[in-house]
Amino acid sequence: MNHSLTAAASYDAETDLNDLRILAADTDVLPYEADNTSRTGVAASTLLFFAAATGIDGDGEPAETAITDLLANLMHLCAHCYPDGCATSFESLLETARMHFSSESVGE
Repeated sequence: MNHSLTAAASYDAETDLNDLRILAADTDVLPYEADNTSRTGVAASTLLFFAAATGIDGDGEPAETAITDLLANLMHLCAHCYPDGCATSFESLLETARMHFSSESVGE
């Protein structure tokens, strides 16, 4: 599989946890003004930690399983921390994240 970060959107093969290990390998610290390669590496490292913590790292699961499970757990966390009626919710945080992603992706 081609592991070029700029070609990530064009992957035809399923991304697995070994692909995430490659993305995470060169990421040590995420500076405030990080580039998207660093952001991707930190996200991959975080997802690998989550996969190990939940035991799915040894199951041969695709990366999308770990991403889906992490997102579901984040939804549970938001529901706990920000109960119904609170201005902050998973959806509001997701919308803010989309804005950050769009802003950070300009010019790629």
